[in-house]
Amino acid sequence: MATVGAFVDAVILVDGNDLSADMNEVSVDNSVVANGYYNSGSGLADETLFDLLGDTDTVVTVYGEGVDEGNFNGGFSVLTVQSEYSFGGGVGEMLSFNATFESQE
Repeated sequence: MATVGAFVDAVILVDGNDLSADMNEVSVDNSVVANGYYNSGSGLADETLFDLLGDTDTVVTVYGEGVDEGNFNGGFSVLTVQSEYSFGGGVGEMLSFNATFESQE
């Protein structure tokens, strides 16, 4: 996979789940690396990302310029394995996370 770049206003779908609101940055190279803020609860980012950790057939779709009605602005999908789901942040800060999806291509 070629280097695509880093996006700030992207629409990010992980196995069909729209996690765009929970992620504040995504970069694409030979892997997809997404950073965001922890959001727990049924059907939210934490449950989705934790359940997919190590899954070998996770589809990640990124629309780098967002999605307008009827226009997908150059999105792409890649078959991945989620290799990382880690947390960070200091005392008194929002709990951030990092999720890495390695390309299977």
